[in-house]
Amino acid sequence: MDVFDFNLSNEEMQQIAKLDTGKRYSVDPKGIQVNPIYVSLAKLFLK
Repeated sequence: MDVFDFNLSNEEMQQIAKLDTGKRYSVDPKGIQVNPIYVSLAKLFLK
């Protein structure tokens, strides 16, 4: 059974690699980091 039925070219892989900013917005060994966008959205909807 094939789970992934597509291939990415080297160019596509390079474009994806450019998206990596080195920042994490999830649980890390030091604690929880929250994406600032989520904080802004929460303030809008959770008054």
